[in-house]
Amino acid sequence: MNERLDAHLSAMEDLLRESGLQIVERRAISYGVQIVLTDGLSKVPLNFFTSGRITAQGRPSDLQVKLDAWAKQQEATFRGQAAEEERKSQANILVAAPAHFHKVRSLLADMPGVSFVSPRGSALFHAEIEKEHQHVAVTLYPSGTLVIQGLASRLLDEITQTLNVHVVKPLDWALVEGAPPTEDERYAVLEDGETSPALAWLQMHCDPQVLWFTRPSLFYTLVAAAQLREAWPRVNYPLAEARVLVLPFARALSGFLTQLALHLGWVEGDAFTVPPALDTLRGWWERLASALPDPQVQDTLAAAWQALCDALRPDFVLQPAPPLCPEDAEAQIAAVLKTITHFYHIWVASPNVPAASPPAPTGEADDHAEAWIGTDEAGKGDVFGPLVVAGVAVTAETLPQLQALGVRDSKVLDDAAILRLAGAIKALCPHEVLVLEPQTYNKLYPRHGRNLNRLLAWAHAQAIARLAQQTGITHALSDQFSTAHELETAVAQEAPGVHLRQFPQAERDPAVAAASILARAAFLEGLHALQQRFKGVSIPLGATDPQVRQAVRDIYERWAMDGLRAAAKCHFRTVTEALGNVPLHC
Repeated sequence: MNERLDAHLSAMEDLLRESGLQIVERRAISYGVQIVLTDGLSKVPLNFFTSGRITAQGRPSDLQVKLDAWAKQQEATFRGQAAEEERKSQANILVAAPAHFHKVRSLLADMPGVSFVSPRGSALFHAEIEKEHQHVAVTLYPSGTLVIQGLASRLLDEITQTLNVHVVKPLDWALVEGAPPTEDERYAVLEDGETSPALAWLQMHCDPQVLWFTRPSLFYTLVAAAQLREAWPRVNYPLAEARVLVLPFARALSGFLTQLALHLGWVEGDAFTVPPALDTLRGWWERLASALPDPQVQDTLAAAWQALCDALRPDFVLQPAPPLCPEDAEAQIAAVLKTITHFYHIWVASPNVPAASPPAPTGEADDHAEAWIGTDEAGKGDVFGPLVVAGVAVTAETLPQLQALGVRDSKVLDDAAILRLAGAIKALCPHEVLVLEPQTYNKLYPRHGRNLNRLLAWAHAQAIARLAQQTGITHALSDQFSTAHELETAVAQEAPGVHLRQFPQAERDPAVAAASILARAAFLEGLHALQQRFKGVSIPLGATDPQVRQAVRDIYERWAMDGLRAAAKCHFRTVTEALGNVPLHC
């Protein structure tokens, strides 16, 4: 960070101490930092740019007005200093999808003081914008690289922010610059699979279960890569170098390898904070590939590894690889997706994962001293069946027994193993299982603002509170399914005094893994009960399969809306699309 940005952030800390406002979220944005503040009634994002500019966003509210005034005053405080400093040249670089090239030009054309000049070299176009003695140049290249240049100024920030919001964000290419997508957003994206050619293609070439397994940022990288691949043929521009189509898929493969290593306990939970070196990836790769001896599969792995190496080569710009034709690019993309699917089925989906041992207690669990509560859920991505949240209390005495049973994340166990282990866990550990049957779920969902993450946070907090009261345990651990604030607030209300930890892939912890097994077992039992009640209709899992839509229609036709409310989570888009214009009132 530069000195001015540091000074503004320091001033914000003073504001927090004086006003009692709290930080909800902090994330990197293009050339700055976004801090989301709340007064308990509303939330306002504050954008701090490296140029010294501060903007208060969000809907009009008392807090938004207050923070906007503070931002202007803070800017004015440093304006004199800025005038004395030498204004430095700045270049902001964004990435646009080919489908958005026309929109980039349209946005620039609407800006006051813009003129388009003949582009140099391979650039598609070059625009010059002048406003109040400030000058900014914008150049778009065939690869989608968007270069915004000029002296550090308010105009440069405004242009960058406009293009970033309206052009780059829909692609979700550089997700490190934004907040991870919520699970609700992931459901919505996958439910669009039938209407989006890119998503339909992705789900055809990559097992949908893989897309549910991946971290949100990795999932959206794959979606963005598929969108780019699908959009490019519609751009009237010859593609001399097709490697640009492969690169996002190869980057996704790198992230998937890291997630697998994390899932299998080969690395610690902070593995995603620093990109792994190529040698580290090679070590993981050799270990993963050893479980796939088939020669035909090895050819696929070799092509995928080559794509990965090309994407991560440090000398890619100085010593570029030979041009790649579109046909070879398609072959490499197919190899990458097949490799991801192969690795997933061998190392995650298979109940007999090679060389995988029961999960050891994580560093988070060790911090819980003698005992802790783990929670997890099941059924949140399924139209039919209950939403289940389970909690399990683990002590230093019961931990070795859980490990001896082979307790691990339910996603790597088959149904028979889940049902068998569930009974053993219940006999061994204090537990709570909260089953929200569809009829109850459909009543609670609107009470929690029609927001699944809020409902999940409430249910997790209920399980934690009941177990804490039952056992006296004051430490809890949960998978981070949304922003940390949601669950922290719910636990503070329902179980004050309980210290909560959240982190991605928390199922590696024995208590959370045990909770995931109890939740999945209860979900399977609920699904079986539905099947017995609605005889003659096949009750499928998931949310996007055409069989789900057919089951929705079948139940509605035979048992009307009362039957559907008792079987399905009615807010899913799949339900509304299956029934057309039928008012649900769920």
